[in-house]
Amino acid sequence: MGNKILFFGKHIAILFLFFFLFLFVFQKKSNPGVGLDPSWVTALSEAHKYNYQFGKDIIFTYGPYGFSATNQYHPDTINLSLFAGLFLAIGFFTTFYLYFKSEHWLKTIVFLAILVFFIGLNLGFDSLAYIYLTINGYLLLNIHEPEKNYKLVLLLFPLGLLVLIKGTLIIVVTFVIFLSIVNSVLSKNFKTTFFLLIIPTVSMILFWIISNQDIKNIPSYFI
Repeated sequence: MGNKILFFGKHIAILFLFFFLFLFVFQKKSNPGVGLDPSWVTALSEAHKYNYQFGKDIIFTYGPYGFSATNQYHPDTINLSLFAGLFLAIGFFTTFYLYFKSEHWLKTIVFLAILVFFIGLNLGFDSLAYIYLTINGYLLLNIHEPEKNYKLVLLLFPLGLLVLIKGTLIIVVTFVIFLSIVNSVLSKNFKTTFFLLIIPTVSMILFWIISNQDIKNIPSYFI
């Protein structure tokens, strides 16, 4: 029975890898259209093209990687969008795989049903981000072994990109990290506390620089 469950889990993980690669990387890009949503997506791409600074030249809920949350094509942002999409696909897959690996098969099936339900509602990037952050937070709260620090890196590094896709996600990300820090301090696992403080911050700064943004504008982007 255990081998069958492990076999099932591995195949589900592979399916999710292909799913996230399709969702964030290989999905056919659409041309700019008419309407409110296509307009702001185009505006974000144009902001990148002309090197507008988020938090200074442009104030919006979406950040310098906001266009990567959509499937709209723009010649000046396609490379950065694919780069961010690939990173998101790997990050989402890693988190979901670690969850499937650690949980009972029944919980995994229930979770899959909930995920399929939300995807079926077609709520877009936000719904996937909140599901991802919920699972991410659950895993972070349940890492107690010092030798599992590689899991912390895999779970925490994508958070820096998420908040640069949509700035309002900083509320949920901060809440997840705060709970994890409190848990690590109470467990006297101060090495984990250090990772929780440093990795998301370093990740965010790196992605911010890659998108040609001035580092001094980071505070004004969130405030």
